[in-house]
Amino acid sequence: MRKNFIRNLPIRNKLSRATYVTYFVIVLLFLGIRLLSSFGLLNFIPGVVRSIVSTIFIQIILMFTVCLFMFSGLMKNKPVDTLSYWGYKKTSSRTIVYAVILGFIVFFLNSYIASFFAAILEAIGFRSATVVYESYPWWLLILNIIFTALLPAICEETTHRGLLLKGSLGMGATKSIVISALLFGLLHMNIQQFFYATIIGLYLGYLTIHCDSIFPAIIIHFMNNALSTLVTFSAVNGLWLTKFLDKVTNVEANPVTGLMFNFLLLCLLGFGLWQLTKKLIQDSGNDRIKDIQEEIYKGIVKQDYLDTVGRSKNDVLGQDNQMPREIIVDVEELFLEKNVKLGYMSKIDMDIMKDYQSYKPDFWTIATMTLSFVIGIGVTVFTLVWGLL
Repeated sequence: MRKNFIRNLPIRNKLSRATYVTYFVIVLLFLGIRLLSSFGLLNFIPGVVRSIVSTIFIQIILMFTVCLFMFSGLMKNKPVDTLSYWGYKKTSSRTIVYAVILGFIVFFLNSYIASFFAAILEAIGFRSATVVYESYPWWLLILNIIFTALLPAICEETTHRGLLLKGSLGMGATKSIVISALLFGLLHMNIQQFFYATIIGLYLGYLTIHCDSIFPAIIIHFMNNALSTLVTFSAVNGLWLTKFLDKVTNVEANPVTGLMFNFLLLCLLGFGLWQLTKKLIQDSGNDRIKDIQEEIYKGIVKQDYLDTVGRSKNDVLGQDNQMPREIIVDVEELFLEKNVKLGYMSKIDMDIMKDYQSYKPDFWTIATMTLSFVIGIGVTVFTLVWGLL
């Protein structure tokens, strides 16, 4: 069945079909876990343990393991090749530094975006279910950073900026970014998280496409969630971070000054995001080109040395000075070969570049994509209606 399912399809159709069938299975299993939790069928597990077990299943098993091995099985790829195709590629230290700084900026911008949509929902009568912490010890902070920041950053990005984003590229980069962002927002299955998760998803998809690496998205996602966790910890324990943020963003004491300050802060954050994003994309490309050029140069020097040795040997033996065969270097092939060798390109990327057939989504791709959207929209709208009742 698996062999016949994608065997005779062009490479882009294989990728999109395997992508959306895999994602649909993930959506169904994720919905099943949410329903079990909503109906209290997991209440026999103690609170903190239940949260940890649920996160491990959703993140590690579902969004990473099932995602990776089901897609690889359908495509008959090695998991390591799949990860490389999804963007687990060589990344410079400068890229990591830029991504960390961008993580801070995205967190503050996301706070404004979340507050804006929360105000709209509140204005139409939506009542949210908020988690109230009576105490928040250090050990719980560490657990939350691991289970609500680190694991989601790796696993959710693998599913959405890896599986979905790369598997949808046959439809075009813009559509791929939009589809992966919308499904990322909908998979939260919560109207409160849908808006800002989708907006972040658009940015992370854009960054992943232009950097050709998933690591900046993972780092920014982690920073956003980790800082949110730290702010909650600070609020419960009355630490300086919450007091500072309240003082900075407070507009009730002096509305005019407060609004002006927040407007200027938003402009500054937006400008910083724009400039650092450009710098990150530019440096990622430059580092890649530099490494490939150095590798090609080494190959040319080595070949020139071997040619010189060969000519010298022929002279000593009194043979014809001409090389036994003419060496023709295909620059494009050499460039692709060095990309793969240095970890900047996967074998799947090479197969795609060599396939010139036109792409059109087939039945299985459209059906599973549509059903994933229907389920996500249905549950998200239900949470809106439930909050309004």
